[in-house]
Amino acid sequence: MQRAPAISRRTGERASSLILAAICTFVVRIVSTLLLAVLVVLEPIVQTLLCAIALLGLGAAVFFRFLVRDPLFPFMGMLALSLICTVLLAFYYWLLSILYPGR
Repeated sequence: MQRAPAISRRTGERASSLILAAICTFVVRIVSTLLLAVLVVLEPIVQTLLCAIALLGLGAAVFFRFLVRDPLFPFMGMLALSLICTVLLAFYYWLLSILYPGR
């Protein structure tokens, strides 16, 4: 008779751990869905800004380096800014693909 409470206690612990895992999974899915919704809404703005900054930075770097020939112009800094904007846009799309694999 004493073994019955031990079995029911293990069953209760197992059920509570399954319920906790289900609740955690539900919360993670809700949070990821909300994050995906925000990222999808902001996508046109982020894409436009990052592409514009990258292209204008590259154009300004080439213009000031080869046409104006200003020795004080930070050519490598402008190229780095353009590269960073491109990498940020790639990271943004990677994050979208992680949150929404069917896209």
